[in-house]
Amino acid sequence: MTNASVPPMKRVLVIATDFPPQGGAGAMRVTKFVKYLPQFGWQPLVVCVDSNWNRDESLLADLPPGLLVRRVPWPSLIRRIWRPGLPPSSIPVNRTDKQSPAQILRRAGTQLAWRLLVPDVYRLWIGAAERACVQLLREQPCDVVFTTSPPSSVHLVAQRLHARFRLPWVADFRDVWTANNQALRQLGKLNYARQLHKERTVLQECDRAVMVTSPLADYARETFRIPAAKFATITNGFDPSDFAGPTPPLDRSHFVIAHIGTIIGSAQAQNDFPDGLRLALAQSETFRRMVRVRFVGQLNPEFRARFAGLDQNVEVAGFMPHAAAVDLMRRAHVLLLVMPDGGQLTSPNKFFEHLAARRPMLAIVRQGFISDIITREEIGLAAPPDDAPAIARALLSLFDSVRAEPNGNVASPSLLARFDRRELTKELITVLSTARRAG
Repeated sequence: MTNASVPPMKRVLVIATDFPPQGGAGAMRVTKFVKYLPQFGWQPLVVCVDSNWNRDESLLADLPPGLLVRRVPWPSLIRRIWRPGLPPSSIPVNRTDKQSPAQILRRAGTQLAWRLLVPDVYRLWIGAAERACVQLLREQPCDVVFTTSPPSSVHLVAQRLHARFRLPWVADFRDVWTANNQALRQLGKLNYARQLHKERTVLQECDRAVMVTSPLADYARETFRIPAAKFATITNGFDPSDFAGPTPPLDRSHFVIAHIGTIIGSAQAQNDFPDGLRLALAQSETFRRMVRVRFVGQLNPEFRARFAGLDQNVEVAGFMPHAAAVDLMRRAHVLLLVMPDGGQLTSPNKFFEHLAARRPMLAIVRQGFISDIITREEIGLAAPPDDAPAIARALLSLFDSVRAEPNGNVASPSLLARFDRRELTKELITVLSTARRAG
């Protein structure tokens, strides 16, 4: 006998690019939402890209049983140009090493595509994604559409569905689009003007817009003159189940500073951490002997070159599955965070996972959301991205304080409770339900 008091599951069509087994920071927010939505009466259906260039099988364990996922390939011509499994957005446009004619041609094509395609090269994917969504909606009608960016083109899929089916639409911005985006400005004034126009239309036409910080919501509201009632702020967070188990021991022979994640954009790479590290190494023989800075993830070639001659102190690894990255976070003496916009408008997923790892942090950020939490909660130090002496002082200060008290200066349970992924999913459900009423 069925329980008549149990309401039927609502359905949300989730459109994203990165989704398990695709790994990396871009997949974490949507993966955790999808994990917890069914616990609150919402059935997600997912449309995503079929490529997996950072494959992470461990994330598949987070997906609810029976989840329907439609994986949409790139058009065949684009796959031949950029090679299967490699995202067009990852092709470096600035290279100084010797390249073959084919590589030079591919680089030139990428630069041209970024200038012509607005908002990004994923514009070439949205036609196929729209067709997949239409077919899915005919098979299983949904109550609301949820898109999450970057890449920003993902919102254009929902924009078309919104116009065609009059479905309520929630647009999620886990990073900036035009705000403080120097990479877009480098593509020229015409491109940037077109980007602003696209962002404005998305914000005007969606039913609700979700931002990861209040400053980012304020920027969008003031820049595009959008009513404040349309916006909601849902921060990034962490999943406590990822950090379960006993705390692993720290390395006693070395002092490990770990950076988890990519540093690929020119704006993100233009910070003084390499110079600050050199100053600290020159000022303390003990620090120079013990410190190991470990970068996990893709590094901008120019940024990596600035560590030349520091092989004894700096290690660079490639992509690491999420479970292994979490283990490294928990084993590090200090966790390093380098923010592309200085930490003023966005708060990356890794910041909250650093909190959950319960290790002190060194944040290379300007004053804002992240630095305020670190200072107020006394969980590490923050230094301006353009102040090498301040970075050196922070490095040496943390070196002394963490060695003296290895388990001090870590996030409190009350702070962690604010960023639990399950609780954040409840906030998303409130937004989805509001969009349904508005629709």
